[in-house]
Amino acid sequence: MCMKVERKECSEVSIEVLMVHRGMIYSTAKKYLGKRYLDWAPDITQDVLLKAWKNGAIFQTSRGTLNNWLYTMTKNACFDLMDKKVNNTEMLANDVFMISSYESDSDVRYSSMKASVKLALNELSKRDRTILIMRFYFKCSVKEIAEFLEITDKNMASYMKRAKERLRILLDYAQAA
Repeated sequence: MCMKVERKECSEVSIEVLMVHRGMIYSTAKKYLGKRYLDWAPDITQDVLLKAWKNGAIFQTSRGTLNNWLYTMTKNACFDLMDKKVNNTEMLANDVFMISSYESDSDVRYSSMKASVKLALNELSKRDRTILIMRFYFKCSVKEIAEFLEITDKNMASYMKRAKERLRILLDYAQAA
C-alpha cells in the first residue's frame, strides 16, 4: 500500500536546490553516524531531503543559510537514529517475545515454550541476551553482531557459544521444574 506525500504549496526550497546540497548532507551523515551506522547514511540523506522539501516554507534566510539548516537537520537525524537504535536494542533485550492474546490449541505449547525462553533470556546477562536475540530473532550474522558490540569476530564466536550454552542450561532447568 503506497502512502501519498503531500507537499506544502508555499515551499520556498525547490528540489533542484536541495539536490545541490545532497553531497554535503550525505558526508555529514557519514561523519556523525561513524562506522557502526555508516550503512544508514543514504537513508538519512533521503529523509533530510524529504523533510527539507516538505518544510521549506519554515526556512528563514534571516536565521541562517540553507546549508546550515540542512546541516543541523542532518546532525539531528543522525543523533535521533543512534538513540533509537540503542533504545530499540535495550527494549528488545527486555521485551522481544510477546505472546499473542489469541492462540489456538496447537499454539499453546508453542506459547508455553516461548514464555520459557523469555524467562530464560531475562536470566542471562545483557550481552548474552543481546547476542542471542540479534542472532536468532533478527537473523544478524556473527560479523554484524560483532560490529554492533565492537568486538572481534573470534571473540563473538566464543561469546555466542557460551550464551547458547547458558540458555540451554536455563531451559533444561526450567523444563525439569
